[in-house]
Amino acid sequence: MSSQNDKWITGPKEEFEHSLRRKNLRNRSHYLFLRAHDLLSRDENREAREVLGRALAVADPDVRNHSRSRIETALARLDLAEGDEQGAEEIFRRIVNGAPARSGADGLAHVELAELLVNRGELDEAERLLTRWFQLMEEKALDIHLFRYAVCWARLASTRGDGAAASTWASRALEVAGRSDEFSRHPGVGAARPTKELRDWLEETASCSGGLG
Repeated sequence: MSSQNDKWITGPKEEFEHSLRRKNLRNRSHYLFLRAHDLLSRDENREAREVLGRALAVADPDVRNHSRSRIETALARLDLAEGDEQGAEEIFRRIVNGAPARSGADGLAHVELAELLVNRGELDEAERLLTRWFQLMEEKALDIHLFRYAVCWARLASTRGDGAAASTWASRALEVAGRSDEFSRHPGVGAARPTKELRDWLEETASCSGGLG
């Protein structure tokens, strides 16, 4: 949205709605998604949810459609941010089950669903989801995705009490986080940026081989 011609997307609501009405109907879902993305970046979640709902209503009904997947993924993440894990789970399952050849708009639906399941102690299904994700995304995954995948495995192993596996996966996550940027022309794009709290946990876990909490 850096183009001068696209500034209406982040402008006042009246300007956005006026410009949107002039766009081709088949492209409106895309513009509504961009508007919602901007609203989310400003923590205007209530309006963002309404705009995402509009985007979904005019999106291609095919569950394999990329645009539809990214709208649903955004709604699931918004549910999570607002504490609605059940709503998020339902959406992630719809993405995973409805489009078996995909893993959501940015390839993380399987991993994000696995994270929810690990938090609930449903480890066998979480393991199947992580295994399936790697089969689907191994050659296409960015480092930021591989990092989150490894962290989820580390937490799963830790929850099981398998300290050796947790240590291995935590080391893997730290290795991915320590790589140089994948896209030298766009520094930071695709790179993992763990919080200090998460990095501390990974370092502690990687240094241990016994049971972990």
